[in-house]
Amino acid sequence: MFSPGLTAQVEAVLEDSAGEPGDIVLGTLGYTGWRYLEAPLVVEGGPPRYPLILKELSIGRPTPAPAGPGQAQPQPAYPYTGTVALSDLGVSPSGSAEPEVLASFTDASGNSGWYATRSEGGLSLGVLKAGAGIMRAGRPTTLVTPDAKEGEMTIRPVPVGMPLPVLASTATLDSLGIPLGATFPLTIGSTFVPVTVVGTAGHFPTLYPEAHQDFLIVDRDALLTRLSFGGEAQAWPNEIWATASPQGDQADLRLLQHAQGVSLIQDRRSLLATAQADPLGLELEANLLVGFAAALVLAVAAFGLHFLVATAGRQSEYAILDANGLAPWTVQRSLELEQAVLLVCSVVIGAGLGLVMSWLVIATLHLDTSVSQTVPPTVITVEPRLVVGALLAVIGLAIGAGQLASRVGRRQQLMEQLRMLG
Repeated sequence: MFSPGLTAQVEAVLEDSAGEPGDIVLGTLGYTGWRYLEAPLVVEGGPPRYPLILKELSIGRPTPAPAGPGQAQPQPAYPYTGTVALSDLGVSPSGSAEPEVLASFTDASGNSGWYATRSEGGLSLGVLKAGAGIMRAGRPTTLVTPDAKEGEMTIRPVPVGMPLPVLASTATLDSLGIPLGATFPLTIGSTFVPVTVVGTAGHFPTLYPEAHQDFLIVDRDALLTRLSFGGEAQAWPNEIWATASPQGDQADLRLLQHAQGVSLIQDRRSLLATAQADPLGLELEANLLVGFAAALVLAVAAFGLHFLVATAGRQSEYAILDANGLAPWTVQRSLELEQAVLLVCSVVIGAGLGLVMSWLVIATLHLDTSVSQTVPPTVITVEPRLVVGALLAVIGLAIGAGQLASRVGRRQQLMEQLRMLG
């Protein structure tokens, strides 16, 4: 790369086969003449998984060196803008001293396969074309004029003309009258991007929900590259949903807070803590808990009452069995077997009905009718430990109530029952 001496640096944005991104600083342009800029290939999380995809090269302002305590930031030694030349893009395999050329910027026919965007505003400069302004080894080179002070100049591969695959909501397909699998032009600003509907989706998370969502889901980088190449520079995501590792989430949060163009950051944990501390939500949770406790008490009481009445009504049969010499523990065992069968059936059927009713009823409970409360629909999650704990509590209390009822119901004496039988 030829440089007249600029205060700028060259970066390469990569992506490996596992989707891990990599942002590599190839070097600065603070020199004059030709120089081969290179850096080791790394991505987030460690060594890359091949093959790699080069998404773009960028020429922008370098990271300033930290100033000493009480000292002002030093002035740059070189200007921010100037004409640089690109010759070849290559890689150096392990153990090889000579780089292997992957792409060349010496094509003067206008079919180089690369295009650039202006530093100021990001407008497309069109397909790059080599010229004889600066020669290298007797070959023409591609000239670009970045202005690192105004912004980044990007150099990207020209996007292919194939339609982009998209997911669409059913409401979108119905309103447009487009069947699944159809291809149609997506117009954003003054740029037309062909897309093909490959599937449908019922909901897409967004900070601006709608009762009947009308949306298309398309690969962000591919769409922005098409728009950039088509001259639509004023297109960027207005929402970014990011997942951070628990070890580095605070550092990521601080980095986003100081990022240029970020106007609002919402942390899911803080939003969840606020929702859990909401008085209306706590009241609703308390009502559900009281309802469950009341249902538990009534179920256990009904179970015990059933066996109290059943045992009292069978006193004459038990008296005859006792008179014929049947051991009392045998009668008690028959009662315990009956209780076990009834308890298992009741728990299985009751748990199933409870889960179904929770799935149908809880999803309709909202603190208000605003769109932010009703969209997206409430997601029901089952906590296995809580369910198992509730079932064990029901089973334990029911067993205790059944045992107490069977013993209380059999307190009458044998002779009294025999006299009553005549």
